[in-house]
Amino acid sequence: CNGSPGKKFGFLTLESEVPKMGSLVYMIHHNCDYLKNPGCDYTKKISYGKVVRPDHDLIYNSTDSLLGSSGAPLISVYSGKVVGIHHAGKVTRNNQRGPYNLAIPSGKIIQDLRENEPEILELLNLSYVDTTSI
Repeated sequence: CNGSPGKKFGFLTLESEVPKMGSLVYMIHHNCDYLKNPGCDYTKKISYGKVVRPDHDLIYNSTDSLLGSSGAPLISVYSGKVVGIHHAGKVTRNNQRGPYNLAIPSGKIIQDLRENEPEILELLNLSYVDTTSI
């Protein structure tokens, strides 16, 4: 992080509440589903989708991802806040691409930090965490 890029570009904020069903989200990552769409743009960096099943433990969403996308932020289109961190994609019995992806809700990450690593949450200075509902 040489040159303090946060001062120039800003920071992402973690959302403490799980998004509602149907909420529009996007994921920033490297992605091109060439198996589904052979003509896709391999420079694709953003995948749009929606929350198909919100849960306290996982956010099921319809964004498009490939192997290697784990750890990418899942961001609310409405608020611009990180609602989750991409964790996995659902595959079918035949190991084919599945109908949804899974993200760990940011609120669960905040809770875990509060309980197990409060010094990290303190380092975040809470300015990058939406604490209005915590």
